[in-house]
Amino acid sequence: MPWVVTGALENVPGLVVYSSHMFVEDTLDGGASAWLPRVHNGTPIKRWRQLRGKSEELPPDWPPQRAVTDTQRSAKASPAATSIYCNCKGVQFTLRSAVDLESVPEKELPWYIEPQTLKYRAKPDVCDSCRITSGVDMVEWAYAPLSHIEFNSKTAQGPSEFPASLAALRDAVSSDSRDPRLGTLAMYQSSPGVERYFCAECSANVFYSVHDRDGIVDIAVGLLDHPDGARAEGLLAWSYGQIAYEEDAREGWREGLVSAAKAYGKERLTSVKEDMISQKT
Repeated sequence: MPWVVTGALENVPGLVVYSSHMFVEDTLDGGASAWLPRVHNGTPIKRWRQLRGKSEELPPDWPPQRAVTDTQRSAKASPAATSIYCNCKGVQFTLRSAVDLESVPEKELPWYIEPQTLKYRAKPDVCDSCRITSGVDMVEWAYAPLSHIEFNSKTAQGPSEFPASLAALRDAVSSDSRDPRLGTLAMYQSSPGVERYFCAECSANVFYSVHDRDGIVDIAVGLLDHPDGARAEGLLAWSYGQIAYEEDAREGWREGLVSAAKAYGKERLTSVKEDMISQKT
């Protein structure tokens, strides 16, 4: 039986129901399976350590997420640098944390940085364009400045800094004499004023850019090699309970997917508020 990427399917009511998460162990922190512990009708979704039905079934509380994330919630962004790379490693960059902006007044911090922790904001996205171009129903993006992205190595060819503007990045990737440190990074214009960057070898999503947000890119969270795991909660501040462009998922089977993710997010927010109250008392 062939596998089908669900992101390519129409949003027909009742067409797809999530029944299990596989290879959860690879995420270290549970990854997106933590956001979808059950389907919209309350039925629990099974979580498998590796291949479905051929590995250990993990309990709902694997790993003990709450103990970890409560500590991470108030901690400053860490580590100082996190690797960005795709499956074939044709794309390899480094993302620096925003802790160097600690002296910047809170009101002057850019919108994509959470002021208390200096973590980059991140959000799940179910817009039709991201879904169709990636084949994934819910894409996770982190917002970060180009000024904090670096090459992994230095060569004699080209400038030492990563392109600092969207125009510079676009020109660098399109140049016939491109910097070899860009690796297999490629791009295309998916709509006016929008570029999507990907690996030309393994096709991984890398960056999403919009011309009216110069100097900022959305980074595909799955490419971050963070020690905490796939959600990189030590570096990212997730908008639990909020899903970008959820209107695109309405009136079809994806509406249940979004509802389940939002319900978990609200549970998380309630838990955090209760913890904050208990800590004060």
